[in-house]
Amino acid sequence: MLLNKERTYEFMSKYNLDALVATSPQNVTYFTGYASWVSRAYREWQRTPGGSNMMRQTYGVVTKDESTSPSLIISIDASNYYAQHPNWVKTENVYTYGGSPQEKPLTNIQLRPEERLLLEVMTAADRSTPTPAQSLVKALRQNNIDRGRVGLDMENLSPEVLETLKKEFPKVEFGNACQLIRLIRMVKTADEVECVKKALTFSENAKEEIIKNIRVGVSERRLEQVAHRSIADQGGQLEFFNCPSGSRGYYSLFPPSDYKLQKGDTIGYDFGCIADGYHSDIGDCAVLGTPSKKQLEIYDAMTESMRVGEKLLQAGVKTSEIPNAMEKALKKAGITPWPNVGHGVGLEIRDYPLFRIPPFLEHDGIKDDFVKVSQDIPLEEGMVLNLEAAHRSPGIGFLEIEYTYHITQKGARLIYPQQCKLLAL
Repeated sequence: MLLNKERTYEFMSKYNLDALVATSPQNVTYFTGYASWVSRAYREWQRTPGGSNMMRQTYGVVTKDESTSPSLIISIDASNYYAQHPNWVKTENVYTYGGSPQEKPLTNIQLRPEERLLLEVMTAADRSTPTPAQSLVKALRQNNIDRGRVGLDMENLSPEVLETLKKEFPKVEFGNACQLIRLIRMVKTADEVECVKKALTFSENAKEEIIKNIRVGVSERRLEQVAHRSIADQGGQLEFFNCPSGSRGYYSLFPPSDYKLQKGDTIGYDFGCIADGYHSDIGDCAVLGTPSKKQLEIYDAMTESMRVGEKLLQAGVKTSEIPNAMEKALKKAGITPWPNVGHGVGLEIRDYPLFRIPPFLEHDGIKDDFVKVSQDIPLEEGMVLNLEAAHRSPGIGFLEIEYTYHITQKGARLIYPQQCKLLAL
């Protein structure tokens, strides 16, 4: 199960919440296991002319009653994604909207399991309503939510639905719980760790294919195509790809271009993919020829800063301690540090916590209508974190090292045997 039930109930108890409602695609997947392209890409106006630019309304509901299954509210024409990939939401807790329930087949025909499950969802007239607001109201009522406090993921909740909730539940205190849900998601379940590992494996295998294709005359765009094909063949989806080479790596992470690699170029490859809704993020680099003495010195300093950071990846250590220590190690070697040195990774490419060397835009902590905590979050056992060191400058190119760790009782461990090195190709 993706949902960290123990942590969810702990947070709900701490903030006196009777229910949490997910609306964004990632949070709905986290609460329910339901994942559909419709939730991620289908805008409301694409179904209803004149509608908003918000994603199709899809909800996941978790209540404080630990004995109940989460509830899932979906468009009736997207029920097939629930039927194709059954999860921990019981069928009687699936609510649909936007169409009339389908009649049961009149003949006794042989159906596949997913067809039977689809018909069970689509013929449930008692759990089908014309609008998403009505279905969400029905789900909350059947979960005995008629008073108390309910945390809403406001990021994809339409104003009309919010207005309906307040009207139908005058004794319920509704509030924004977006940051609270992000804090819950910080600590990963065993299933989540395996999902990240799967995506990471796909990316690392693609990296090996990229390295085989790095040679004089090959374009950056061709290397992106290699990554696309490798990840797709494994069952994943390339999400982003950067491989600035030569002087293009001095200044920025340019998107891939038709620039063809030349002898002496440095090339950095920073990319990630999605597998089963979970993300990977890796980085490495190579030189077409023999690395210069200065390049080796910088890379060695980056490697040392990674060792310093890795030792601090332990439960109880605050997030500010990692970038501060890595910055100190780099400056000791006379190297200007790259400001981003790490982040959580999971259902989004960047989960909490975030590691960044100051100065950066400050906020008054992490807060919503229920939670208010410092940005300087203590690390916790179960987190999945990326740590990275990077450098770019004229004459050097773009150099990068990036690893993915799981925080355990014994400290940080790689969830995949990654090996970054400044390759000479």
